Formats: sequence, structure tokens, C-alpha cells
Amino acid sequence: MSTRTEEDIIADLFVASTHSYMLIFTVRGKLHWLKAWKIPEVGTTGKGKPIVNLIHIDPDDRVADMLNVYDFEGPTQVVTASLRGYVKKTPLSAYSNPRSSGIIACGVDEGDELMSVALAENERDMMLFSKQGKAIRFNSTQVRSMGRTARGVRGMRLRRGDELIGMEVVDPERAALLA
Repeated sequence: MSTRTEEDIIADLFVASTHSYMLIFTVRGKLHWLKAWKIPEVGTTGKGKPIVNLIHIDPDDRVADMLNVYDFEGPTQVVTASLRGYVKKTPLSAYSNPRSSGIIACGVDEGDELMSVALAENERDMMLFSKQGKAIRFNSTQVRSMGRTARGVRGMRLRRGDELIGMEVVDPERAALLA
């Protein structure tokens, strides 16, 4: 696999079937759908195609995170986190009706941005990490399920100048250690 320029990096690699959907979340809280079969095939030396050429994103918006989803049924929740420390979980089924212009996935305040999105089953632990080295781990049951347009609740109190840089949903099969 190669990249368009030397500055480009490969951040995520998704394994999907042609029946899967790519859920593309922007920093302003919008969600765009892309069916996996619409992603153009390229060879091993191909450089791919920018995601903005495959979906309609506003010029002043950019991609925050993506999820690979096969089925919208079941107890799966979509968990979002913003730079200012707000977290929200919403049933995956709430995102099952696409629009070509995108839908509101998460309310984002002025000056804030959607930072990370993940899928979580019920009763999973979540971890938030800040730029200044703070971390918190809590069970997802402490965050009530909300509608798509809600902003969420404070997941971590941040000092002035600090912001979230990462969110992880802890896999119970693997251990997460903090040093």
C-alpha cells in the first residue's frame, strides 16, 4: 500500500464485505454513509481516492472518525467524544436511515469538535485521554443513552488549554494498563 504524498499516513485499515457500510463522522458532528462496494478498488501500488471525493462534506468540515458497520440491529451503541470532554452514547439503530447530505450524529458546541467515535456493547469500560496526560476509565453504563442530536455529558473535566486526544472502548478480552 502506498500514499499520495510522503506526509500522508495510513491511520485505519478496515476489513469489510461489500454489504458493509462505512459511517463517516465529521468534526462538526455530521454523519455520512458510504456503502463499501462504492469504494473504488485499487491495486497494491494504488494510492486510493480521497474520501471527500466519495461523499459530500462541507468545505469547512473534515473527517473526524470512521466506523465499519455490517448490521444496525442489536444492543450495539455508538459512543462519541469531543475535544472538550463530552461523551455520548446512542443506539446504532438511530443511524440506520441515511441521507445523501448526511445527518446530525452528535450536537457539537461552538469551538468544540467531535474527536473520536467507537462502537460498544453494553457494560463496556471506556477510557478517555487528555493532551496534558490525564486519563479516566469508567463503565459505559454511567453514560445514559441519548438521541442523535444530543451533545452528551461531561466525561472528563479538563483544565484550561487541555483537550481530549483519545478515547478507547476497553475490550474485556484484552487488558488495559496505565503506567
